[in-house]
Amino acid sequence: MQAREVSQTGLAAGLEFDSFQPADETRRDFRAELPIHIRVTGHFHEFGRFISGLAALSRIVTIHDIDISARQGEHDVFAVLVLMVLVACGDDTMTDLAEYVQRVKGRSPGPIDPLPAIEPIDSFSFVPDN
Repeated sequence: MQAREVSQTGLAAGLEFDSFQPADETRRDFRAELPIHIRVTGHFHEFGRFISGLAALSRIVTIHDIDISARQGEHDVFAVLVLMVLVACGDDTMTDLAEYVQRVKGRSPGPIDPLPAIEPIDSFSFVPDN
């Protein structure tokens, strides 16, 4: 996975990166997860553009543990410490995903719970007071 997309998105939003620390990639089922610890400085709307830009990436990005603090002496500049995780298929060919789908399809189906009973609701006519 490319962590570069995250830093480019932040720079394009106008943020200043104080630290950018990708951790080791982990594999789970068909996906790979790459945790990244970042500390950025910027204005509130720049951080909003950054989060919006992350949502537009081709990989899933989850945001965890956000710590926002005002920069000392400046009321409109914030320091933001974030843990984010990039999630994607293990490789670009998506063979990991295809293998996972085949394993799931090979499982025997379990029982399906019945739908809950739907209780009727008494109807009424609303007449506003004039």
